Amino acid sequence: MTDFIVKKIYDNDEISGRIYCQLCNLYLDTILHEEKDRFFSHASSVMHKLYATKYHLQNYKSIEKQQLQRAEDLFRKGKFELREQLELIFELEAFLFQIKSSLDMLAKLLSPIIGDNIVHTQTYKNKGEALITGLERYKDRSGVNVVAVERLIELMRSDKDDWLSRVIDYRDTCSHFEAIRDYVFEPIKLPNGRIVAKKPSFKGMNTVEFMETAYSNNLEYHQDFIVFALAIKLPKTIVPIRQDFEKIKEEFGEAAKYVKWGLGFVKS
Repeated sequence: MTDFIVKKIYDNDEISGRIYCQLCNLYLDTILHEEKDRFFSHASSVMHKLYATKYHLQNYKSIEKQQLQRAEDLFRKGKFELREQLELIFELEAFLFQIKSSLDMLAKLLSPIIGDNIVHTQTYKNKGEALITGLERYKDRSGVNVVAVERLIELMRSDKDDWLSRVIDYRDTCSHFEAIRDYVFEPIKLPNGRIVAKKPSFKGMNTVEFMETAYSNNLEYHQDFIVFALAIKLPKTIVPIRQDFEKIKEEFGEAAKYVKWGLGFVKS
């Protein structure tokens, strides 16, 4: 089953590059040893969810294009029908749900790295704060790579403040409190008399732009989280460093441009 998932996702250069090829570039076998299979099983689930977010983004863009043309055709015929765009709503909600689901899968990657029952890894609870609390306690253990743990925590807090908290709030609102509604194409008359359709927006934002930004942020966050989490298992003299594309393009092809991280020695 794992081979099937990897093969299907490998068709997307960015997802495969940022997750699958990135893991290959870090020599996963030598970092995790006997835990590598369990780790990769969770990583496959992460990739599956990331591909689902891409699927709903692409669906939304395709449906929006079709419905925009339909709405403008009707408006120009004098049929000012304000139709609730349920297909777009369903794709937008599914997109938000899959982002949160990908984060829940991401949390599970910590168990093969630091051990079971050390941090809460069932879900990405409280926007990652449950993981951070566990990692803060984990730092107190003997022999822990504290610098690596702190770098992961810093990443989590930075992305939470920059974008993640807001996106999770949107998902929670749709899931638990209030469905998206009044999501319609509206007729707009231009100064030249031409009638066009104004696209529905989400929280006052261009929906496609919001989804594309959230998708990009989420995908890159997953990549950085995985790399910084694996760094916890590395000797303290070895750290993630930015990867030189030229050195790996032959191995990974087009996906190589998305492999951000390699390994190097700490500069003395």
